Amino acid sequence: MIKIGIGGIAGAGKSTVCDFFKADGAYVINLDAVAHELYSSDKSATHKQIVKTFSQRVPGLTGQSGLINRKALGSFVFKNRAALDELNAIFYNQFNEYIKDKISILAQSADPPQFFVLDAAVLFDSGLYKIMDRNIWVTARKDLLIERLMKLRNVDERYAKNMIETQVSSFEKQENKADFIIENDFSLDKLRLLYHNITKEISINVKNI
Repeated sequence: MIKIGIGGIAGAGKSTVCDFFKADGAYVINLDAVAHELYSSDKSATHKQIVKTFSQRVPGLTGQSGLINRKALGSFVFKNRAALDELNAIFYNQFNEYIKDKISILAQSADPPQFFVLDAAVLFDSGLYKIMDRNIWVTARKDLLIERLMKLRNVDERYAKNMIETQVSSFEKQENKADFIIENDFSLDKLRLLYHNITKEISINVKNI
C-alpha cells in the first residue's frame, strides 16, 4: 500500500486530485473531516480545549447546541497567524495518532488498497508528511485561489483574501518539501493528465525501493 500525502492552499484543487485517486480505488482521508470528527462532540477533549482557548476571543464560538461554529472560528484564525498556530497545535498530535492507526488497520486487511491518500492542508506543518511514501503539493495563482474559494465555500471576497493570505504566509516554502508539485492553473483535463503522470511515476519508483 503506497501512502501519499496531498497538501495545498485552499482552492488549489487538492480535493479534486483526491477525487481522481478515489475514482481509481484509493482509500482517501480528508483531514478536515477528521478534525470535524474530533471536535464535533462537546464532550471530546479536542472540543473542550478549543472552547477553553478561543471562547473569550471568538464571539459566537459555540451556539445553544454547544457545537463549535467553524465559520466564526475560521474567520478569526485566518486573520491571525498566532491564533491559527494555536488551533493547529491542538490537533497535530491527535492527527498523527489517528492516521497511523488507520494506516495500520488498512495495511493488515485482507485486501489493502494500492494507494492510501491523505488530503491535508497542514500536511507538512503537522509532520504527517513524514509517514507518507510520497507527498504532492497542489498550487495555483492567487487570483484563482480567491475566486475558487468564494465559489466553493460561499464566502465573500474579503474573507477569501484573508484566508488565502494567511495560508500563503503560513505555508511559505512548504512546496520545497514535496516530491511533486502540481500547478493547477489550467483545465480539468490538464490536471487529470498531471495526476496520471505522477501516479505512474510514484508506482514505479516506490515499488522499486
